[in-house]
Amino acid sequence: MRSRHFSIFTLAAVFILALAGCATLETAPKRQTGSDDPLTPADEEVIGIITSVDPAEEIALIEMRSPGTQTAELLLTRNVNLTETSRLEPTRFRRGRILGAKILSGLPNVGDEVLMP
Repeated sequence: MRSRHFSIFTLAAVFILALAGCATLETAPKRQTGSDDPLTPADEEVIGIITSVDPAEEIALIEMRSPGTQTAELLLTRNVNLTETSRLEPTRFRRGRILGAKILSGLPNVGDEVLMP
């Protein structure tokens, strides 16, 4: 008789814990950039990082991931929080993997990612 009460109590405890576990599920916060589906690639492509910024001359230098990367007419930069920091226009200056860019708006920081929208 005692083992029957123990098994009913155990089943009830497991059932209650399972229900409590289901109630604590939270939905993930909405993504700021990229795709909601992790298997779908993001619209933007990271092509390099900012290595130098001259705000007075409105020029930034970008270290490209690949020296042969073709760039768009407009580049975006974002910080570690994935917040857009500036918009850049590539210039003709190119030395190996370093690309010059004119700052159109905002102010990039050294280390910001450079994206091709």
